[in-house]
Amino acid sequence: MSFSNLGSVLGEVGDHGMAEEKHRGALKGFEMLLGPEHPYTAAGMSNLASVLRLSEDYPESEELYRKTLDKSVVTLGREHSETLASTSNLGLALAAQGSLEAGQELHKIAVDGRTKTLGENHGMTLRNVSNLASPLQEKGEYAAAEQLHRRAWRGIMRELGEEHPDTFLCIQDLASTLEEQGMYGKAEAVYREALERYEKTLFGEENPETLTTMEDLASVLQDQGQHEAAEQLHRQVLDVREAIFGNDDPNTLESVKNVAVTLREQGKFDAAR
Repeated sequence: MSFSNLGSVLGEVGDHGMAEEKHRGALKGFEMLLGPEHPYTAAGMSNLASVLRLSEDYPESEELYRKTLDKSVVTLGREHSETLASTSNLGLALAAQGSLEAGQELHKIAVDGRTKTLGENHGMTLRNVSNLASPLQEKGEYAAAEQLHRRAWRGIMRELGEEHPDTFLCIQDLASTLEEQGMYGKAEAVYREALERYEKTLFGEENPETLTTMEDLASVLQDQGQHEAAEQLHRQVLDVREAIFGNDDPNTLESVKNVAVTLREQGKFDAAR
């Protein structure tokens, strides 16, 4: 297995530190052996940028995405699939740093490009539609974001099937938009559906996506005053993270904080210390 492929696998299971190390090694090798303009080098740069974004190292991620996009525009053209992917990726990095208007504009460029080259119902077009919804949601334009998330969910489900991971990522995004509009009952139902699919069909109980969805469900339960049920979910997440990452990992410590919050909301102040 190449360093790049190994890095991708590590990233998928949540080991972003090791994934970054492998992607840096792969990129260095591509640059030395193939040169800075080779497509493999550009792909390696994009892979490293993606794991840095997931690790919340947004400035370096943005820098690498910009380099990848610039190279792709020159060598492949603005409407090439790789160029549009780089455009959307840069939009994700910018939006994550609070540059919502810039991120939204890049996602719109990607959606327009995909629609022109692939059609409005293609899976890649719909993924970009989902990306476009995110900065709208961050700006508080919840109705518009919900509409886009529903379009992406229905289209991807039709294109790829009910059991495809992308379908349930869209469901999760839709649930988040519903929660932020105060539609807690609807959001809870959507999160429960996603969690059931994640645990039984797609990822398993210990996957980062499953754990994140459990936290999201716990949050919407807290919004509805169901603090004991939320505590139980946060404790499940904490147990898994302690077993996998240890007591001092940032994700584990975040789970400790979440449990403490639910305890305080139940008046269990001594236990929350």
